[in-house]
Amino acid sequence: MKCLGLLLVLLVSAFSHGVEVKGIYDSRIVVPNQSADVRKEAAKLGLAEVLQKVSGFALPENNPAVEKAMSIADQYLNQFSYAKIEVDELSQSVTVGSSWLKMRFEERSVQRIIKAAQMPRWGSNRPSVLVWVALDESGKRQVVSDGVASPVLVSLRTSAEQRGLPIILPVNDLEDAMKLPVGQLWGLFSERIKQASQRYSAESILAGRVYKDQNGLWQGQWKFYFQDKEFNFLFESVTLDSQTLSALTESAQILANSFALKATNADDRLLNVRINGVSDLTDYANALAYLEKLAITQAVIVKQVHANELTLQLKLAGSLQQLKQALALDNKLVFIDSLQAEPEIAATQESQVDAMHNMKWRP
Repeated sequence: MKCLGLLLVLLVSAFSHGVEVKGIYDSRIVVPNQSADVRKEAAKLGLAEVLQKVSGFALPENNPAVEKAMSIADQYLNQFSYAKIEVDELSQSVTVGSSWLKMRFEERSVQRIIKAAQMPRWGSNRPSVLVWVALDESGKRQVVSDGVASPVLVSLRTSAEQRGLPIILPVNDLEDAMKLPVGQLWGLFSERIKQASQRYSAESILAGRVYKDQNGLWQGQWKFYFQDKEFNFLFESVTLDSQTLSALTESAQILANSFALKATNADDRLLNVRINGVSDLTDYANALAYLEKLAITQAVIVKQVHANELTLQLKLAGSLQQLKQALALDNKLVFIDSLQAEPEIAATQESQVDAMHNMKWRP
């Protein structure tokens, strides 16, 4: 059992740095039946969810582009299907007998809505969030962990899916229990939480304590840790799903503030880069595909291929610093000159559109 716990931690650590989130343009909504009218209304909820996932922020109010899109939300569907709700997916907000309406919205159409509404755009490569939750049920407290059935676990995974966040749940083995006993987690002691989180190597941490009060309402106190900053939230909700969704919504917005590209009227930036370490055709194709899928890259133009070097011109929808921040999530592409340059030289390079920036490909 101890070996299994160690293996799980190793697997988590190996994949926790910047995760490519699948299904950003997907949504699933609980529906009572399969009628066309119900599907149209569910499509509005689904499109709103997708727009928030893609941007990282709540939809702007009284925005003509958003309002127009919402009025014809079902026309943006690429495909849809119905699926049975399994027993382990049931929560207090899901009525037995309902079904999932699974929807996939057309990516380019969603991007056009985002652009027209001047909303931020957040790429699919996103920071991982390690989630610690202490649950109090009738005075008995426990840590919510991966692999152990719990209504909180279902709610967390559903909420993470709705907000496009890659979450990690602790294995809660002996090491976790020693570093962060349930009482310490319940007290939300920051230093103990951060120390226990080091083994998971996540980019951010969400810790919370939740319980149902005497009036049947869920009370939650949460702390979110990101880039040496601490954020505090308090939520009261009717359902557990609403409680976890509120916490992950706030977390997503904090992350999007750092990684999402804000709408701007400024001209796109052209950046010349030389990538070494491109040893074969596979590396060449993978490096191009990697750059093209980044939200910040508007276009990737190949200038020259020589030996194991690839020279490109990137058309960016943001700054050089934003590109570096996006690449730092998984370090597949590393700026060599930025590591070697003195601060004043790096600052000069930032202002020079024609400067050649050297990078290394790490497949």
